[in-house]
Order: sequence, then C-alpha cells, then structure tokens
Amino acid sequence: MTTSYFLSLILLLLKIAIASADEGWVAVERNVEVNYDLKKYPLEIKTDSTLGSNDKLRVYLKLNNAYAGGIYLFFTSPPQYFITYCDSSASYSDFLTSLPSATDKIWRITLTRTSGINLKIHCNEVEVLNLLMSSSTCDYSYWSTYWSREVTRIRFSSTDTASDYYRPVKDCEALTVENAQVSPTGLGKKTTVVTVTCLKLKHYVLIGEKEVTCLSTGDWSDQPECRKCGKVSI
Repeated sequence: MTTSYFLSLILLLLKIAIASADEGWVAVERNVEVNYDLKKYPLEIKTDSTLGSNDKLRVYLKLNNAYAGGIYLFFTSPPQYFITYCDSSASYSDFLTSLPSATDKIWRITLTRTSGINLKIHCNEVEVLNLLMSSSTCDYSYWSTYWSREVTRIRFSSTDTASDYYRPVKDCEALTVENAQVSPTGLGKKTTVVTVTCLKLKHYVLIGEKEVTCLSTGDWSDQPECRKCGKVSI
C-alpha cells in the first residue's frame, strides 16, 4: 500500500474523531469509572456491531462505590438483553420489539423515578424496552435496594466488546426568537421539534428554518430570525 493511502486513511479517521467530538461523543474506556448523573442526563451509547457477532455491551451503574444496577446487551441473532439486580436467573431475554436494521446504532438509556423505577431503552429512536420495576417484574430479592440508588458513576465492563462512544443527552433551553411565536414553548427534549412563525407576516420574514429540532448536545438545529421587511415599491 502506498504512503498516500495511509495518509488518506489517517485523515479520514481524524475527520471521524472530530465529527464525534462536535456531536458530544466521548470514546469509551473500559473498566474506568466516569462521573455521570443519569437522573439528569439519559445515556446514549454508539455501537456498530452486527447481529450475530456475539459482541456485548455491558455498562454498570453506580452510586459512588456501591452498585446501582447494570445493563447488558448481547448482539446475538435475535438480540438479547439482561438487567442486573433485577433478573435473578442471570440469563438473557429476547427483545419483544424488533431492532432497527441499521448496523450503526445509538442506544439511549433513561432511568426515571417519577412513578416508580422505570428503565427505558431506545435504539435509533425506537423504544425496545420499557421496564417498570416491581416485585412482579424483578425477581431478584434486593432489586429495590440497588435500583433505588441515584446513579453518579458509570463503568463499561472490561468484557464489553460493542460500545464505541457514549454521551449525555441534554435538554435544550427554551428557544426564543424576537418578533416570532415559537410552539411548543419551554425546554426541549431530544428530537423535540418546534415551529417558528414570524409575527405580523406582512412586515417580517423568516431567515432560517421554520421547524427546529432539539439535538442530543442541548443545542437547537438552527437559530432562525424574523427580520422586518422594507417597503417594496413597484
């Protein structure tokens, strides 16, 4: 192979790394604990493992030094999952929902406690698991002890062979556009789409996108403006 080929390959890898950093992605380091507030920020993990590869995604949740749970995804065909400290059998279960066919996948893990302990997993925006934990859904004796703990750290297992990058999912601040009506109002969650309508349509024109999307980084996909038009003489 020529030197130019290797230079092209290095430039491509650099571009991929820069693009990942711009989108808030952080390269996974296995067996290293990372401070993470799962209550505030849902966790996204990027993988490119194919089904049938038998690769595994394994992430542990911790409150300081105490375990608070764990999530295992197994890239078998069909794919499977296991929730630690919930299922006492330590065996994997099939997903009840078909996963998106794309090889590149972004998994989003959300843990809420507004109405019980609710664990949700999305894959490329498709909900593939919605587990409301209780004595009937978790047969592990001390499931509540573990899963009631607030998550302050995460750690990818040394046996994790699937996880490539991770990032926190941040809310977007309320979008405000002068001389415009934005609907809906308030904080935006990931994929929330708001519509911008300029006031006094005869006098203002929209510069930018009419529909704006909240991104995982906590930024809006565009920052539109409503500018006043001058009189048009004929």
